[in-house]
Amino acid sequence: MKKLIETIFLIALVMGCIQEEQKQTNTLPYDLELPEEVEFIGSYEMERESLGSSFVAFSEDFLITILEKSRIHVFDRTEGKKILEYACQGRITHFAFSSDKEYLVISTVNPNNILLLNKKGKKLWEYKLEDDEEYQVREIAISGDGSLVVAGLGAFESYRTRIYFIKNGKLIKSYTYPELETYLGVISTNYEGSYTVVGTGYLDSKITLFDKNGEILWEYKWKRRSKALFSNVTKAFISDDGTFGAAIYDGNCGACFFNERGVFYDYEADPAPFIVSSHFDEKEVVLLNGDGRLSYIDRRGIKKEYRVWNGRVLYSPQHGLYDAEILGNREYIIVLTCDDNKNSVIFLNREGEMLWKKEIKNIIDFYIVNNRVLLYEDTFKGNISIIDQGGEVVWSWSLKDYIDIVGVSLFDFRTPQFYKVCYVEESDVFLTTKLIEGNKVKLFFFKINDVLG
Repeated sequence: MKKLIETIFLIALVMGCIQEEQKQTNTLPYDLELPEEVEFIGSYEMERESLGSSFVAFSEDFLITILEKSRIHVFDRTEGKKILEYACQGRITHFAFSSDKEYLVISTVNPNNILLLNKKGKKLWEYKLEDDEEYQVREIAISGDGSLVVAGLGAFESYRTRIYFIKNGKLIKSYTYPELETYLGVISTNYEGSYTVVGTGYLDSKITLFDKNGEILWEYKWKRRSKALFSNVTKAFISDDGTFGAAIYDGNCGACFFNERGVFYDYEADPAPFIVSSHFDEKEVVLLNGDGRLSYIDRRGIKKEYRVWNGRVLYSPQHGLYDAEILGNREYIIVLTCDDNKNSVIFLNREGEMLWKKEIKNIIDFYIVNNRVLLYEDTFKGNISIIDQGGEVVWSWSLKDYIDIVGVSLFDFRTPQFYKVCYVEESDVFLTTKLIEGNKVKLFFFKINDVLG
């Protein structure tokens, strides 16, 4: 009996320590006066000591995911709380959500495993990969309904690539690329998992289309056109019905468009230096070239093109290449440019007509909603602006006096890209900030009500 009491006490003590390390609250822990449109919806505190250098966060629509070696945390920014936490046996290397966010697939190393969770964090199945230290998961994709997981493994010494097709926790097919020097670029599968496109490269870029059983339907290889030493496929998309797809290849110097039968249109960004940004959906693909040309290509290969601006794309040593935002119904587009060493935001309509242009210093995040633009500027201080179609600022909030809730940039991405500190749902904005204090990391969740019209 005494041992039982001691065991219960020890468990309670350990649970108490866990609660001390991770605290969630719905009360703003600081005496701060917020604008009337801004609502504090929650905060979360974690021990940085346990995270160390592996504190990496990713934004997936309304979800924020934080990795700490073998543990994954998922937060819902619209509710300001953690909705999932799972500890794996090995170090997490990759993960992906299904399109409806009902499923989460994770790959680990040491041991090499792939596991599928539902949105509540329940493990549905786990598949053990081969114990070959040379091969590790480099890319992973999941069908929209969660039925099929496609994992791409790469060998670091020989640049060899293997593709695994796993359904309901069982391997249905594996394929090893015959080329010794093949580097995996991207994997994308449609909603039902009936078609999967895999992009690879090294000396040449290639895409391969597989059917639901992992059998090859066709392959398409480009002759390298860019001056880059190596070539690869950087982005790929396939429609839910599998009848329309596109891929960006060769160091972003070209794109191709395909269906289940093969490639029907090949697009080269010449004389432009690269494709700055692209947007894929079920009906068409939008491409923005580095020389200022805006191109629309539909599923029949019909192209419309407009000249957007004469200048060059904005480049930041900290963030790499800035993107252009092509969202929603694509009636309006944001372009970030650099002319005479001045960084600017340009707001355009679908035909490339400039509606307004504003000079900026350091943009972190932006959205286009209801013909309005949301801008988040400055890494450390933070400034939010809502700008209408005519270029007028209709609402703003400067966070420079809120040092207790705003610290360094929210996300420590391993590759240069935008920090998605904001998420927009209808006319509301959900803002997440991160603050580091000693050994603690604090996340703060806010809702900005009805500022987007």
